[in-house]
Amino acid sequence: MKIKCGFATGAMLAVGLVISFSVLSSCGGQDNGSQNGKDAAAADADGDSDADGDADLDADTDGDGDNDADALAGFNGSACKSHSVKGSGRSTVALAPGNAELDGLQCISWTSQGNGSFLFDLVNFPGACGAEWSGKATTAPGVLDLLIENPDCLLADCGICTYDWSFDLKGISTSGALTLNITVDECPGHMDPKKETVTIAADRLSKGILCRYLGFDALAWISRCGGMNLLCNNSQYGMCSGQGPECDAGLTCSDKAGTEKPICLEPCGADAGTCPLPDLLTCQNGFCLLKETW
Repeated sequence: MKIKCGFATGAMLAVGLVISFSVLSSCGGQDNGSQNGKDAAAADADGDSDADGDADLDADTDGDGDNDADALAGFNGSACKSHSVKGSGRSTVALAPGNAELDGLQCISWTSQGNGSFLFDLVNFPGACGAEWSGKATTAPGVLDLLIENPDCLLADCGICTYDWSFDLKGISTSGALTLNITVDECPGHMDPKKETVTIAADRLSKGILCRYLGFDALAWISRCGGMNLLCNNSQYGMCSGQGPECDAGLTCSDKAGTEKPICLEPCGADAGTCPLPDLLTCQNGFCLLKETW
């Protein structure tokens, strides 16, 4: 059952990951003024009105004193990947097809398309169950702000989902390091948005990926346990059944990743072979672990 955020209890609202950005919408899907017709009265620097969608010069949306330009060329988001949309919320599918190798990881990947155009993918980001997400993006020199919001505050009392969000971007400066601010706003005007900041070095802007282990709050709602970087199959852990082996063949239940609960990891070393995903994983303390996290 979907509910409006103004009537949800704390236990019913899931916490999502954020990267910093101003709240653009109020609960109920109303824009706070950036798109309500007031722009039509304000001419930008070259004499055009931002109401025509050219976004040559937008208002300062992040409060840093700079004029932020619209950077969004396209946005796509997945449905809830942790559990089914209908029914009990349980599912045996942890991830959508195409990125199963990132199971149990929360990642940011990017690819430059040239001339300031980029593709940014946010993979396995936690968010409220039942939400209907939209994406926005603005940029200033050296800064990129991504906002993912649930403008109608539609939430369901079914825990935490993981989502994939893809941004097709334009007008991004590549002259130096890029500060990436990501914000997930589950109910604008009624819940505090969740924010994080990641800095991408200039020499890594052409293509890259950064991951970290998915938090237990999100992992606990994924019923497929025992896979690489997922919870060990223990009935005390979230939705794990506890039936069958702790981990899939070739994996070992371990706390070496430093996660809140043990997860299944691939052993490595002279006798165990090399690690998969060499761009992400390296052999440490006898297990394939992330080289770096964000």
